[in-house]
Parts: sequence; C-alpha cells; structure tokens
Amino acid sequence: MDEPFGAIDPIARERLQNELLRLQSVVRKTIVFVTHDIDEAVKLGDRVALLSRGGVLEQFATPEELLANPQSAFVTGFLGEGPLVRRLALIPISEVNLQPVNGAAPAETVDAAGTLRDALDAVLRSADGRVRVITGDQTLGLIDADVIRRASMRAR
Repeated sequence: MDEPFGAIDPIARERLQNELLRLQSVVRKTIVFVTHDIDEAVKLGDRVALLSRGGVLEQFATPEELLANPQSAFVTGFLGEGPLVRRLALIPISEVNLQPVNGAAPAETVDAAGTLRDALDAVLRSADGRVRVITGDQTLGLIDADVIRRASMRAR
C-alpha cells in the first residue's frame, strides 16, 4: 500500500487507520505500508523500515525500539522533535495504574481504549490537569501528568 491515506482529511484518515488495524487483527496478513508520516508508521506498523536517500536501510525495528533507540543521525533527524511523546501512542491506557477517584472527579474524560498520547492531550485540556478514565458510563480512575510520566518510564 503506497501512501493510501496521504490525501485524506485528518478525521477520515484516523478512522481509516483504525479500520485497517481492525481488519489486520482479523485477516492477519502481512501488509507492506509505505508512508512518510512517522506517526502513521508508529501507529500502524509492527516493524518500521526507515530508508534514506537511495533506498539505504537506516533502521529496521519495532516502533518502540525505533523511537527509544534511533541508530543514526538520519533516524534521529527523521523522527524530529518529541520521540518520547510519540512513544506515548504505543502505551494503552488500559495497561496503566490509574489513581483512585477520591472526592470530586474532573469533568474532562478520556476513553480507556485510548493511548497515553490521548490521555496527555486530555490532561493538557483539563482545568486542573486531571482526567477521568472511562469505559462507557463507568469511571475506572484518574490520570494526570505524573501517572503518564511513571507509565512512560516503565515502558522504556
């Protein structure tokens, strides 16, 4: 698949990416997916091959390994700013130790099916820096910057 989502608006693009992941979980076939979008590669890939000019293989690794241990200056430059923030997209909220709800719970929420990157976005929008993690109508706990930081440190 050569940049199949390249010319699609961001909302439809995310839906199509999620649908591709769902289909892949059912069909379980190898897909070679070409993209220049590192966030898309990290989200969709089990393995990422990063090629430089002339088709030189700079690094072939899991998204986690690529973001945590870039093997060359080219890879570091391609990843750009914030590789640790990108790694948050690889950590499901469902795998995080949440804080219990004591007292009044914040109004801002994030779905438990999301990632720590989704949680960070919600935390930054929140008035007090805390959000409720929900599944359906049920509150599972709270997440804030400290919970995100601790979870990202464990994932290294």
